[in-house]
Amino acid sequence: LVRDGMNEFAANRVEEAVRIYDRIIEQQPSTKPYLWQRGLALFYADRFLEGAEQFAADVAVNPNDTEESIWHLLCLARVK
Repeated sequence: LVRDGMNEFAANRVEEAVRIYDRIIEQQPSTKPYLWQRGLALFYADRFLEGAEQFAADVAVNPNDTEESIWHLLCLARVK
């Protein structure tokens, strides 16, 4: 399913990508912190608060991942 989400994202169907990633989380909640792809899809869907939460979960399990930290801050900067 992760690859399906990535394909939808690449086809600029970001809301569908988010739905796929959400389905993955419903089936396996422990995967949420590792679905950085969901954070990107949320960002491009203008769902910045949810994106920030996704990237924060990622950084919590992988604090050395600078890129996810930057995406987290970018999402926070876009929250209205």
